[in-house]
Amino acid sequence: MVIIDNGSTDQTRDIVLSFLNRLPLEYLFEERPGKNIALNTGLSKLEGDLAVFTDDDAIPSPDWLGRLRAAADTHTAYSLFGGVVLPRWEKDPPQWLRWVSPGARFCDHRSGLAGGPG
Repeated sequence: MVIIDNGSTDQTRDIVLSFLNRLPLEYLFEERPGKNIALNTGLSKLEGDLAVFTDDDAIPSPDWLGRLRAAADTHTAYSLFGGVVLPRWEKDPPQWLRWVSPGARFCDHRSGLAGGPG
């Protein structure tokens, strides 16, 4: 497991290193900000045939990794897998975000919706 600490200023390093005797971990510190920079730093260290990404604010199901491994083993013609991400709002989301019902999505395009910037 490769963990990329993307410029944190808290106790992330100490927490990760405290698990070294229980998990096969590699800790990397990437001082340049940005998720893509951190992911690219980690990609250079990966081994094996399955790369799984998550974030510090994600709470995956207990069987998450096993199910991704099973999907990759079962559906060998595919190279990208995902799952439903359900938000845990600290407070009600703004109205512009409430029209999306929780559930699986690849994309949602309805005629009449305003386009994004650029």
